[in-house]
Amino acid sequence: MDYLEEHIDNVRKAFLEVSESYAGLYGLDYHSWLELKDAVCSHDISKFSQYEFTQYRKHFFPIEGEEPEDFQKALEHHKANNTHHHETIKNEIDCLHMIINWTAMGYKFGNTSQEYYEKNKKRINLSQDFDNTLGIVFMKIRQYNKEGIMEIHEAIEHAEKTIKNNPDSQCKKDYVQFIKWLKELLEIKKATFK
Repeated sequence: MDYLEEHIDNVRKAFLEVSESYAGLYGLDYHSWLELKDAVCSHDISKFSQYEFTQYRKHFFPIEGEEPEDFQKALEHHKANNTHHHETIKNEIDCLHMIINWTAMGYKFGNTSQEYYEKNKKRINLSQDFDNTLGIVFMKIRQYNKEGIMEIHEAIEHAEKTIKNNPDSQCKKDYVQFIKWLKELLEIKKATFK
């Protein structure tokens, strides 16, 4: 259950990252954004159902001596009831939700949505329109992360100048802590940007 809750939380974080990098730059109108937000809010809710929960838990987190369940049947149920999987996407919103799901998985496994796609694209059959959407969104995410890295560098530089110009300042301790936090954030951004 912890893993599922962590994934759902990561999906919500990924929604913010993807929608912020994508918003207005390609043409996602407010109604579509709300539709995507609703989809994210109910992300993987079927995994809590009787058709999936026990089967997934026994497959990924088995207890010794426990009889396995039919995971394949649960997986098929999940894909049939969740259109954020490449086998079942129907429109641009589903495609964006799929990218958000991949981004969330990347938080856990240390890759990006684009790296996941590149590694698995031979088994991911998408229409040309959806493939084009992926390319545009991946480009926007890279651009968003690159701009974020530049902004963090500028903030570090500003904080270091402030300390240098005001060495006796009572705020020096706060600036030093702020720089430390910014450098940690920069490493995270660099790791996801690659």
